[in-house]
Amino acid sequence: MIFIAVCDDDPDICALTEEYLLKYSKEAAVSLDIECYESCEILYNIVKNKSRFDVIFLDIEFEFMNGIQLAEKIREEIFDEKVKIVYISAKESYAMELFKTRPFDFLIKPIKYDKIQKIMGKIIKLTKEYNKTYVFNTGHVMNRVSIDDIIYIEARGRKAGMFTTDGEYEFYGKLCDIKKSLGELEFAFVHKSYLINLRQVIEYGHYKVKLSNMKILSVSQTYRKIIREQLLSIRKGDESI
Repeated sequence: MIFIAVCDDDPDICALTEEYLLKYSKEAAVSLDIECYESCEILYNIVKNKSRFDVIFLDIEFEFMNGIQLAEKIREEIFDEKVKIVYISAKESYAMELFKTRPFDFLIKPIKYDKIQKIMGKIIKLTKEYNKTYVFNTGHVMNRVSIDDIIYIEARGRKAGMFTTDGEYEFYGKLCDIKKSLGELEFAFVHKSYLINLRQVIEYGHYKVKLSNMKILSVSQTYRKIIREQLLSIRKGDESI
């Protein structure tokens, strides 16, 4: 899934851009999640609250905060260098102003489908790892974490506590459902209440595992053989690369 924001104060431009993106999604067999916003202030508040997008199609001319100002906040205040910013404008005279926000591309109005198609083609090519993330909600905020960065997840009643290399999250979910989303081979239960990333295991014993954050978890008898086999399988796979 690729998460895209379209921000333009002209609802017709938003609708047309979304229409072209959906058309591309069908033609390229790529899953896109598209959200449209009509002001930079609204999108800024969404991004500031840790909702991450892979791509932002961003108009430049707005009545208040303009697209360049929003992009500067994304780069310099929120420190998001991963999102690909595609500016939209009827003017071509912004070259020097745009440079410092490190845009991915520039669309001249009126927007044409072949231009969207070309830009998305480049994005797909450059983001081959786009589907290796886990998406979940904390309240009304959408969060995305790299699957490789997840260390372990623990059951907390109806919620789950996720520990990553960047911090801790809590959200509603069942461990068995989460495991299906993360991958059957690289994640395993050590106990009915603990799901670990096998690539984050730094020490393994018959009765316990030590993870990269120095957390030690006991391994229930039910899962000992499975854990050992999966760890060996991952190790053999890495050695063959």
